[in-house]
Amino acid sequence: MQTANFSENPEAPPPAEPRFPRPADYYSGPAPHRVLPQWATLGCGGLAVLVLLVIFVGAALVTRGSLSSFLDLVVGMSVGEMKGMYTADVKPQQKQALDAEIERLRGDLRAGRTSMQTLEPLLRAMRSAMADTKVDGPEVDGMITAAKKVQTKKTPPRHQP
Repeated sequence: MQTANFSENPEAPPPAEPRFPRPADYYSGPAPHRVLPQWATLGCGGLAVLVLLVIFVGAALVTRGSLSSFLDLVVGMSVGEMKGMYTADVKPQQKQALDAEIERLRGDLRAGRTSMQTLEPLLRAMRSAMADTKVDGPEVDGMITAAKKVQTKKTPPRHQP
């Protein structure tokens, strides 16, 4: 006969094994085995911080207008490379006309009278002309025309505070 004696501890069945690990078991247990070496995680984190820093600095430069000086440098370097790619059918008058238009454009770009958005036709013409490492007469004429179109789309100068 069983009595309701609460002071006796009846033999309890052992607890059932859980089907999934509980968070308390995970954090109270031994440290898991590392999958990656420590330098790899530090390197990836450092690279991520560097990329974010470059993005923020680049955005700050774009909003300040420093991108126009960078584009001036790019156009100047491209023209310098392009001078060695002229074929024999490019006349000296074409070379002089292109150099004059590019110099005028670069001056307007440095002064802030030309917006960066209007440079796209000229940059596209330069890229297509230099793609085959030969610049012929019709391509020079196309670049002169594109540079003149950029010149006609001038923006008012920026006021520096």
